Amino acid sequence: MVNIPSDPPVFVIGVRHEIQIRRPDRDRGAECPEREREIERFATYLSAVIRDEGIIVAGEEMFHSALRGGMSVLAQECAKLGVRHRFCDIEPEERPRFGILDDPCPSAWELNFLANGPPREAVWMNRLLADEPPVALFVCGEKHVDSVVARLHDRKRLPLVLVRAWGWSLPIRTI
Repeated sequence: MVNIPSDPPVFVIGVRHEIQIRRPDRDRGAECPEREREIERFATYLSAVIRDEGIIVAGEEMFHSALRGGMSVLAQECAKLGVRHRFCDIEPEERPRFGILDDPCPSAWELNFLANGPPREAVWMNRLLADEPPVALFVCGEKHVDSVVARLHDRKRLPLVLVRAWGWSLPIRTI
């Protein structure tokens, strides 16, 4: 007899963050046409997953102010399909309330992470699953995929990783 998990599924997609945002027209594609094509492929893929898997709510590791005049690709696809979208990350001004240091020194961040665990990820899951949707989608940076999967297991949700690192074939963008 096959044991089929009864936990509600959460589909997980790991990404390179720069393809999560469509920039204003003046910034689109001029610097990296491959990036723009990858964003379009990503949008098409997201629409297919949302539609084919019956996604009720979709969230992402993103906070609204990070858009800086751009648009979230996931939010746009959700709007087209009438699916609820949630920005799940913590705005920078909220972070001290959660005990999260925003020190640019990597060693300070690592010490905070080791001491407190991944507090951002707990908040992401709380925001994504606030009303216990039967089927959800979460888009996060590829470095978080495994820990997001663990958090979903803790919440008795079935994590289904669709992609671990979308967009990593693109050239590194210089600022």
